[in-house]
Order: sequence, then C-alpha cells, then structure tokens
Amino acid sequence: GYDSGEAYSFDGTDDFVETPDHPVDTEVSVAFWIDADSTGHDRPVFGFNSNFFGSGSDATFTFRFDTVGFESGNSECFNVAVNSTFNETEANVTSTNPMHIVVTYSAGNLPRVYKNGSELTFATSNTPSNGIGTDSDGFYVGRGPDPDEYTQGVVDDPRVYDKELTPTEVSNLFNTGSI
Repeated sequence: GYDSGEAYSFDGTDDFVETPDHPVDTEVSVAFWIDADSTGHDRPVFGFNSNFFGSGSDATFTFRFDTVGFESGNSECFNVAVNSTFNETEANVTSTNPMHIVVTYSAGNLPRVYKNGSELTFATSNTPSNGIGTDSDGFYVGRGPDPDEYTQGVVDDPRVYDKELTPTEVSNLFNTGSI
C-alpha cells in the first residue's frame, strides 16, 4: 500500500529517477502509487525512451496527467502515449489524493489504465501499431521523455512487469500488494 515515508518525492522542477535501459518490448505493465501535488497539463509520471520529442527513438511508452487534453479537449484526464499514438482517459479521473495506478500495454492493442483497481475508459481509442522496443534510452520515474516536464508530488512503490497484467492481477496488486 501507499507509504509516503518510503516514497520518492518530486518537486516538479528537476527531480527524477532514471534507469540506464529497459528490457521490455511487446508487453509491459507499470504500477505505482501517486500522491500528486499538482495534476497540471503535461505532468508526466513515467516514461520509457527519452528521445520521444527529440531526434532519435520513436519507440516510447509514457503516462502523464493532462488537464488540457491533447487529443480530445477533456480536462483532468490521464494521457498514455505509445510510439507517438496518444490516448486519453475519461475526464475528471485525476486527484491530488493518493491513487494506485497501473498502466498496461501489449503490442497491437490499446493500452489499459487502472485507478485503484478499476479499469478506466478512454475518450480516444488510437491503437498503436507495434511494441515499445528495447531502446537504451532508459526508464524514468518523475519525468517523461521531454526534459522540461516533471512530476510534482510523491511516487511510491513503482514496479515494471515484462507482461500485460490481467484485471485480476491488477486488482490483487491494489488490494494485497502482490499479483
């Protein structure tokens, strides 16, 4: 469960955690608890492959708060990007209270977003064409692929799985802390 005393704290300006590379390709799930101080436009929580907005890799998987709504104009939604394909959840699902979030993806399918064990629906439905790729640009928590966008708040217990978690596994993770 959520424990702010054991969590990563991000100031929204320049704090993030980086791994040197990521081993996922066609299936992935990322799970974490977040207590956001700000859910403003383009507040990323995680991102694979840092070159998404620059020259280089176009194989990316990111999750962010988005209050403007890049695709559909919704306010206070989550935005999931896979390889330049954007999908936004229904509006008014973000919060500045602690939330357990799981984002899953399997190549050729829509990503899935779960909040506190329940799957959210997308306001946009754009199916990415391929996997994420095993790029060496890394995995970031607290920052997305754009170096000017950072998380403001606390992220606890971030986990990366090399498979798409099932709805039962997501529910178990939320309720018991294990899949």
